[in-house]
Amino acid sequence: MAYNLGNDDLDIHIAAPEGWTFAPGDPIIGTIVRRSRLVTPEASVWVALRGELKVTNSNPPGYHQMGVTNNGSVTGTSKQLLDPKKHVLFRGPLNINGEDNVGSWPFEFRVPYSPWVSNSESNANERADHGSELPGYQEEEHQLLPASFHVYGTTSCWARYFVDTEIRYIVGGAPKTHTATLNVQLKTPPVAFEGFGSQHGKVPGIVQGNHLLRGKDEGSSSSKSKRHSFFYASYGPEFHFELDIEAPETIQLNNREPFPLRFRVTTLKKTNSAIRDNPPEIALSSLKMSLQSSTYIRYHQRYLPSGLYDTRSVFHTHKLGIDNAFKNLASTCPLRIPSGEKEEPLDIGDLLQHTLTPNGLMAGRTPIRRGIVIVPDMIAAYTKHKHTLEIEFTLAIAGKTDERRWDCPVQIV
Repeated sequence: MAYNLGNDDLDIHIAAPEGWTFAPGDPIIGTIVRRSRLVTPEASVWVALRGELKVTNSNPPGYHQMGVTNNGSVTGTSKQLLDPKKHVLFRGPLNINGEDNVGSWPFEFRVPYSPWVSNSESNANERADHGSELPGYQEEEHQLLPASFHVYGTTSCWARYFVDTEIRYIVGGAPKTHTATLNVQLKTPPVAFEGFGSQHGKVPGIVQGNHLLRGKDEGSSSSKSKRHSFFYASYGPEFHFELDIEAPETIQLNNREPFPLRFRVTTLKKTNSAIRDNPPEIALSSLKMSLQSSTYIRYHQRYLPSGLYDTRSVFHTHKLGIDNAFKNLASTCPLRIPSGEKEEPLDIGDLLQHTLTPNGLMAGRTPIRRGIVIVPDMIAAYTKHKHTLEIEFTLAIAGKTDERRWDCPVQIV
């Protein structure tokens, strides 16, 4: 199979299925094709493998930079990731009749493991201030070529790779050219998945009020007591608790096994003795989940002294849409959070059967949210990309609600 992009004047064929993803070390084999009629005494055909890492800013009107005010623009900086050398495939006269013969020139590239470094950058690296490197970045350990990715936002960044080709020839004594460009997708070597792992978050809470006493309804409370804020009231016993949230350390995209999201509550010793042995039930009444990506790009700035780097940070939040699926689940049964070690925790992952794909969250085989693009974690040359899982939830305690949030780092592979 092959996929191609171009026209009869100049076309690029790649010997791979459309959408194929190449890894460092893989060969990219293809052919440059000219079908249109061409008779010329002098022609040349070249091909190149190009890669760029780019950061852009969408500046609003009135934005100030280096003392200049603009009316709204897009500014950015880019870094060439691959050697810009052009490989000449043909040079000489051409006679293509456009019927039974075509111009055809095969080529082969091997995807490098590391990015190309210019002489000026090589000299700058020797004088580099390593204190300005990316967070958690170690130059000698992370020199892999970045995978293809694109992160959108007010500041956007991406790594893209292309096969470029050009045919140049003489017609009637005048030079003429045709070009074609084909985007190719690159990936980093796969990371071994050794299970979801687990991490725990402790969320303390305190509730006070006479309504916590079993058998005492809200209507029996005085009007003065009702006017107090539920969680900071000065009346009635205190219920001290600690919510334990268990989330995965690692989530593998397209893994059909649901990743865990578990809740358990513990009654603390500070709880008033009147309710300690019979504490109120806590239920999970709402749940939202987002995945925030943090991308750090390191690059040279022309206005910085030689040997110094600048770092751009791009943050983007993917709302996974779990709230609607959770509402449907909660409408069928109360989601009581178990108390103590003897009971199994409330496992939302098991109940919803939620899994993560590059395009969003799934509940079983049903997409919960479409139209997002999740890029796996990556540490590569000039680039670091990581994720944080943001969990917002509401607790229902004795007829009252308490909104909470817990964030945790998560590796996406």
